[in-house]
Amino acid sequence: MIQLTSFKTTHAFLTVRHLRLENTLVHALLWLAGMAEAFRASPTTVGQST
Repeated sequence: MIQLTSFKTTHAFLTVRHLRLENTLVHALLWLAGMAEAFRASPTTVGQST
């Protein structure tokens, strides 16, 4: 019984950690998308200078 409880606690901990990692990845992707959008919308882009 103690082993089962320990397993459940470990599983819950790993799930929370996995969700936190996913949230961090989502935030990083959103930040990168925002930076790319701002760079693309800025008037001094590298593509226009060539």
